[in-house]
Amino acid sequence: MSLDHLVYAVPDLEEGVAAFAGRTGVLPMKGGSHPGGTTPRRSGRCRSSSTGA
Repeated sequence: MSLDHLVYAVPDLEEGVAAFAGRTGVLPMKGGSHPGGTTPRRSGRCRSSSTGA
């Protein structure tokens, strides 16, 4: 099984980024917005030690 996307919705983006990084060790980087520019977002990359991906 592989995981392609994870949605971590939060009411405050900066607080959510800090909480996610603290829990996972992955710091999401600025990553654009949805069409229309209404939803700012961040993205991060994880690598699986079992697949080397």
